[in-house]
Amino acid sequence: MQKIPILYFRSIDIFKVSLALVVLAVHLEGVLSRYSLTPSSYVFPFKNVAVPLFFLISGFVSAYFLEARYANHPYFNPFSFLFRKVRSIFATYYIFLLPCLGVWLYAPWLFNTATDHKTDIFASLALLPTQPGEMPLINVTWSLSFTLYYYFFIIVATYFFRRQYLYIVAIYACAIFVKSHYQIRFDNIYAETIFSNHLLYFFSGNFIAYRLIHPTHRLIPLNGIIIAGIALTKENNFLLFLVLWALLEVLIYHEFRRRRPNRRSAFMDFLVRSSFTLFISHNLVMGVIKHLWVLYGIATPGWHAFYIALLLLLPVLFALAFEWLRHVSQDYFKIRLLPNLSRNSVNIHETRLEDSPRPARN
Repeated sequence: MQKIPILYFRSIDIFKVSLALVVLAVHLEGVLSRYSLTPSSYVFPFKNVAVPLFFLISGFVSAYFLEARYANHPYFNPFSFLFRKVRSIFATYYIFLLPCLGVWLYAPWLFNTATDHKTDIFASLALLPTQPGEMPLINVTWSLSFTLYYYFFIIVATYFFRRQYLYIVAIYACAIFVKSHYQIRFDNIYAETIFSNHLLYFFSGNFIAYRLIHPTHRLIPLNGIIIAGIALTKENNFLLFLVLWALLEVLIYHEFRRRRPNRRSAFMDFLVRSSFTLFISHNLVMGVIKHLWVLYGIATPGWHAFYIALLLLLPVLFALAFEWLRHVSQDYFKIRLLPNLSRNSVNIHETRLEDSPRPARN
């Protein structure tokens, strides 16, 4: 069987950093527009695009990495990949959850103040889907629940039915289309998660990966049907999503043809780590900012600039603290208390000696 190169896709990192900044801009603009400080129109077209593209990237990365490992290593254990992903997500998530939990015990009004939703602490601790009328403590982490379920699905499906995986995805997507078309609703929140439209973005990323690895596969054209299904189930901004999806696929295909197994640079590694911490921690910082505005009435332009600078600076400090904790746990305690985010966030840029051709002996 022909080996599949394990490459680093720089375009994926650029999209990740850009999408994290878009999420921050959307949430920040919503806060500023509430106080009549700026019109909520500059980044509004990206409001419903950032998270679906995150899901699409996750679907591509996981499918490409798993298929490459299966092809290059006959005895590859996919459950080790699942363990590393779960450990990476929970270890990073709890760094921000525990401080938020302490602040919530002291001042619960700082969280989920935009709606009347209750805060579900148990679902926040376990990263489980929340019931209607409830939200997790860090409300942007609802996407992590879908991501964890998707990882579990692709690991189990490829482990038992690797060669039939795309057929399973096609049947799964058809079931989601039927549920969405007939507007079927389940009383169980976990059933709603299993048949959520968000999974279509992961599946579309799967087809992008298989188009690179197995371009002659008979089910590759079904990705167009999935994209059409997304158009039917998506409320708006589908054209913008389609343009960004096509741009990302073109960049990935171009990098795949070059086949340069470059490693991520230190600067890009820092940007990805900072953007991920920014994605998780900005809601806590904005909650504090909103509380200061309401409590002290501080709403001058100078204070606005200070708040925005604080909003951007704190996640960077979190990223530096995360890296310091990882080095301390590994260098002094000789254990990997925290995962290496640069290895686990992309999962396809690492190179192995066995993947490179050995020099011929004389």
